[in-house]
Amino acid sequence: MKKAFWVVVLIFHALLVCACYEYERKVDGRHTIHIVTIDPKNFDIDIVKAESSNDRETIDSIAKRINAEIAINGGFFEINQHASKPSGTLVIKGKSYKIINRPQPLIIIDSKGLSIKFANPINYVKESVISGMPILVQDSKIPENIAQRNTAFYTSAHARTSLGIRGDGKIIIVIAEHRYGRDLMSITMGEIQSLIQEKREVLSKQFGCKNPGSITLNELKNILKAEFQQEGTFVGLSILELDRFMQSLGCKDAINLDGGGSSTLWIKDKVVNQTFGDEDEAVGLKVLRPVHDAIVFKKPKP
Repeated sequence: MKKAFWVVVLIFHALLVCACYEYERKVDGRHTIHIVTIDPKNFDIDIVKAESSNDRETIDSIAKRINAEIAINGGFFEINQHASKPSGTLVIKGKSYKIINRPQPLIIIDSKGLSIKFANPINYVKESVISGMPILVQDSKIPENIAQRNTAFYTSAHARTSLGIRGDGKIIIVIAEHRYGRDLMSITMGEIQSLIQEKREVLSKQFGCKNPGSITLNELKNILKAEFQQEGTFVGLSILELDRFMQSLGCKDAINLDGGGSSTLWIKDKVVNQTFGDEDEAVGLKVLRPVHDAIVFKKPKP
């Protein structure tokens, strides 16, 4: 019960309210959590696949490309020998990218709106469907098979992306930040080169337009400390904490989506959460990870 107690003592940090949605950012010293409450009647909701040669694109790029008001990362995807392929089911407006023919946790978008179900996607091949795992809340209750799990997948804290539906029909998005640290002695030359290349403009301003090749070792040390050893530690949520949190927000149904370095929340014109690479890719770096797909909320055309 101690782990769940922090849910009710989060300190109010920021609140943005408009006619279509409400955004909150809450912190309590250890946790930084972003909450968006959306009235789905005011949005067109879609699943959007990345557009690039390797089927990966950052959330900010996707959001700008399709003019989204709100966007989050979607399903899990592969980054090994099957790189950039969806790990689970993905169907977009009747086009199947991958279907796993068995009952599973799904987000379904059809003419009736968005729903969260444990179902076989083969029954929804004409709609838009994306899988996550696990179902966090079902019929306002936490599934017993989650509450009894004690493996690392369920008990370890990570950055999280979750989507839920309240009893009144409003959609809840939760993004929990997690700061992945890094031992400076483990950083490779390839990672240093990638970092300098990616942050070329920032470094040029910081060091008076100095060529990256002329940065001194002392300056490089400060750069690496700033990127990999930030002050303070923001701890994400375990699945067992996330399900209770979604339930506390009034969700009757909720699902866990891809998390870790993928967890990204775009609102209106920017990414609002601090993103960090995790053990899978770019560990400890403050970067926007390109993902395979996104769930987006767009204002209807007049």
